[in-house]
Amino acid sequence: MQTNTATNHRTFKATVADYRIGSNRSSQLLVSKLLIQICIGLLSLLTLGRLMVDYFDLQHVSISGGDRYSEAEILYASGLNLGRDLMLQISLEDLKQQIRRNLSYVKGVQIAKHNFARSLDIEVTERKPFAIVQDQSRLNKKFILVDVEGFVLEYIDAFKVFEVFKTRRRAEGFGSTNAIHHFILAEHNRLNLDVQTQQVGTQIDSRWLSDFLLCKRVIKLIEEKRPELLTKLRTVETFTTRPSHHGDSVVLSCDNLPQIWLSTDLIEGGLQNVGVFLRSMTSEKYGFSRISERKQLKVGTQPLVGDYLDFRFKNVMYWGDKENGQR
Repeated sequence: MQTNTATNHRTFKATVADYRIGSNRSSQLLVSKLLIQICIGLLSLLTLGRLMVDYFDLQHVSISGGDRYSEAEILYASGLNLGRDLMLQISLEDLKQQIRRNLSYVKGVQIAKHNFARSLDIEVTERKPFAIVQDQSRLNKKFILVDVEGFVLEYIDAFKVFEVFKTRRRAEGFGSTNAIHHFILAEHNRLNLDVQTQQVGTQIDSRWLSDFLLCKRVIKLIEEKRPELLTKLRTVETFTTRPSHHGDSVVLSCDNLPQIWLSTDLIEGGLQNVGVFLRSMTSEKYGFSRISERKQLKVGTQPLVGDYLDFRFKNVMYWGDKENGQR
């Protein structure tokens, strides 16, 4: 009995040992298979991700709305790279700012992104030239071209100014609503602002902006009240007078007329009086002629020589020389 029991005990030990060895081998095989499957899965994901990234790269850009800029110029300004930029990484807001920053004539940008088509639709709206701005010293040979909101479009020199006005006269006429005007803006607090300090693509300096808006208002009132004056108008100039004098002035320089002075407080009334005066000039006994740089108002056969017509006072017009009057 004891011999059989000992034999059975040894057999049981061997069986348990064999079971443990088999169990460890199975676990190792299971872990190995699991690791292989994980590696294959990761490799598949990486491959699929790479394929997806390659699939969503930018392939096409459609551009519209640009009259001044070509599609190539707008695409270059955007900084986009076809075949390299990824659709999912393109920020529309950053792209809009990039285009506006690089192209001063661009006012607005609308962009539609199509991820699966791998394309962008870009539509721009452009600013239109409204006025050439010059500082009152007239010493600077640089001018700035601005839109109707006073945003600086570009710098231009005196030769280009001449070309702009010559083209305007030939193509549109000075009375056109698309005409480019010429503003000469005043000094403020004895500080002469330099046009060359104005940054392209931004609104003009705030110290000039109020005068610019004043000139713009004068143009609008002329269009509404005295449209016949637009065909003669050459420049609109602002002046800030000393406190001891009457209010600030606007001076209109016109063809075949002396300078016309208006008060900023009485612009509409002043233009009405200008209209009355111009209508009176249509009679045969009144007329203007140029003698050197001065003008003559002829009453009958007697010339009255003067340099300006002053409409700064209500229901009164003064005719005189610059030497005898003060702005």
